[in-house]
Amino acid sequence: MAGAVGATGPTGPTGSTGRTGPTGVGTTGATGPTGATGPGLTLTTAEVSLVSAPDASYGGDFVISGAGMTVGKAVLIQQAAGPYTGKGTRLDEAEMDLLTVTAKVESATVIRCFWASRTRVRGNFKFDYVISS
Repeated sequence: MAGAVGATGPTGPTGSTGRTGPTGVGTTGATGPTGATGPGLTLTTAEVSLVSAPDASYGGDFVISGAGMTVGKAVLIQQAAGPYTGKGTRLDEAEMDLLTVTAKVESATVIRCFWASRTRVRGNFKFDYVISS
């Protein structure tokens, strides 16, 4: 026959502190400030004729015209998905003729863009871009 459970005994002594773990590699820098929350990114699309048939090229430049731009501002620009005028109705044009492009605001009305391709290309291409604030 079992008896009643007895009272809980006192808490035992705290154990000894364990040894310190290994030190990490290098020093940790200061934490940077929290950035502001922006309204999002709105891209503008421009369709440009790079080279006219029957010619083709590996690179060149083109202009996107606008108004009220600030000279020297950086431009984020990339080739956009199709379809492109004169090249069918498929969205995979950027996959077929891959271009790299960089740009800078040249005047209050002009974005100068420089492009290059691993293959010779011609005709219309679309580009998505935004001007830095």
